[in-house]
Amino acid sequence: MNPLKKSHQDIIGALAVMFGLAGLVSEWTGLRSGILPHPLAGVCFVLSGAALLLPDPPSRLRRHGLPVIGFTIALLATTGTGVPVFVCERSDPRHDAIGRPWAALRRLLYPRAAGVVVQTERVGAWARAFCPRVHVIPNFVERPMQVAKPGIEHGPRRLLGLGRLAPEKGFDLLVRAFARVARSHPDWTLEILGEGKERTQLETLAGALGVRDRVSMPGSVVHPLPRLAAAHAFALPSRYEGFPNALLEAMACGLPVVAFDCQSGPREIIVHEQDGLLVRPGDIAEMALALDRLMGNAAERVRLGRNATEVTVRFAPETVLQRWSALLTGEELP
Repeated sequence: MNPLKKSHQDIIGALAVMFGLAGLVSEWTGLRSGILPHPLAGVCFVLSGAALLLPDPPSRLRRHGLPVIGFTIALLATTGTGVPVFVCERSDPRHDAIGRPWAALRRLLYPRAAGVVVQTERVGAWARAFCPRVHVIPNFVERPMQVAKPGIEHGPRRLLGLGRLAPEKGFDLLVRAFARVARSHPDWTLEILGEGKERTQLETLAGALGVRDRVSMPGSVVHPLPRLAAAHAFALPSRYEGFPNALLEAMACGLPVVAFDCQSGPREIIVHEQDGLLVRPGDIAEMALALDRLMGNAAERVRLGRNATEVTVRFAPETVLQRWSALLTGEELP
């Protein structure tokens, strides 16, 4: 039996109740905005339920499909009502396997939205190919209460990774890269915070590469800030990203960072060689060289880490929230 089936039913049930009550209230108050009575909305509920209540729904559909389903329901249900709907894409849709029907509905309905909000210019270029009103608004990051001290030259030091243990996060690539340089840096360990279906494969890989005692995976942590502040370098080995909060938070803590220059995300946060390092996507050898550079040079870690904290200015909460406020009030975005 699929353990996620009940949760999916709860989600779809909650959506149905929410839209149903909204429709009843609108009729009762005389607004007649037609939030639910639209016949296509009912069809959309049936399709979404069928997609999510499969015996083993794909993990990407569970993670990224629900927002798309929610937005298509909202766009269908409010057709002809004049109610503005803003769509937010929080990952890189070019890599989300949500299925052809939902991908087709996205291309059909997103142009009807009052606006489509994405997090990066690269995803913005994808959206502008079929949507007339696209806005790029990144995530924000706050100044942390704790900061890292990456310049320690002696004693145990830690390279940190943070994210789901899933194929798209690329931790297998990071383990391979770390294994290439581990012997040259005996005081360094790799710690990967997060949980997921790749745990067993990653542990097996680390053992096969001879670094099982140097790679730890303590699982998910509710508050990663203390672990970030206790680290000495950070790596983001993702195969694809949206706008990686983990990277933002690591840089805000003053950690020197290295990331694969995947299609979306890292390049819009890291200024290469100024506040971090970008390497060719999926290139394990180049990632290993970048790790070797950081692990072997305390002064370089300090320089990059000091510059990295500037993300708290570029992506300050007040700056990002001002853009959201301007969008929702119809003002010109700053």
